[in-house]
Amino acid sequence: MKLYTRRGDGGKSSILGGRELWKDDVIFEVLGSLDELSSLLGLCRSKLGPGEVSELLRKVQVAILRAGVEAQAIRAGIEPRERIGEADVEELERVIDRFWPGPAGGFVLPSGSEAAAILHVARAVCRRAERALVRLVRERGANTKLLLYFNRLGDLLYALAMYVNRREGVEEDVAAP
Repeated sequence: MKLYTRRGDGGKSSILGGRELWKDDVIFEVLGSLDELSSLLGLCRSKLGPGEVSELLRKVQVAILRAGVEAQAIRAGIEPRERIGEADVEELERVIDRFWPGPAGGFVLPSGSEAAAILHVARAVCRRAERALVRLVRERGANTKLLLYFNRLGDLLYALAMYVNRREGVEEDVAAP
């Protein structure tokens, strides 16, 4: 079996349920942003090496896969089985509370250690994914915990970037607007 199928060469691709859509549909913005986010988390894991933060980021990557399936079901008009629920959101909140080092005393400029800088980029991509999910949910009228989850995930990635910098002895670059 070959990697390529040529089915998407005309600008369309299929989603869950076999429905074929143009590649500029909001669902592909969602899925592309989720893929980019997961890839950045994988890059960060490779920089961090084994440990608690890497294990946490892997769990988030798995949740991102589940979120992509739920988003496709919403777009396809299939009654989505909740893949991201209240328990997932509450878990993120517990983890944020655990890793949040506290305010930096100004606006944190994304920088620091390589792993922290990658986490800041991942946070920005997470916010893009969240905006695309908002469009999807508004267009389809879906009731989902996905918006809560990705809002909290952006907060977690910010907290982790600051935590990693502190752990590695790197001071935050703080500025006033």
